[in-house]
Amino acid sequence: GVHIADLVHGNACCLPLPTGCIDALVCDVPFGKQYSTVEDCRSWLYNKVLSEFDRVVHRTRGRMVLLSSLEQEPWVLRAAGF
Repeated sequence: GVHIADLVHGNACCLPLPTGCIDALVCDVPFGKQYSTVEDCRSWLYNKVLSEFDRVVHRTRGRMVLLSSLEQEPWVLRAAGF
């Protein structure tokens, strides 16, 4: 069978999706160079984005892949609860 994927474009801090509806999510997390600043990413953006991802990714079958720079990794992991 053919598996269809839906692509959604929106604000990662407030996705227009119902809770638990995502089976797979891939994100190249901002590093504070092209979007905002390093300080903004570390102080609020990672927490807000990962909280929203946690809301929309299905609790049991959902998977999330986050790409991050080594420089930002500690803050991304902390925001993810590690």
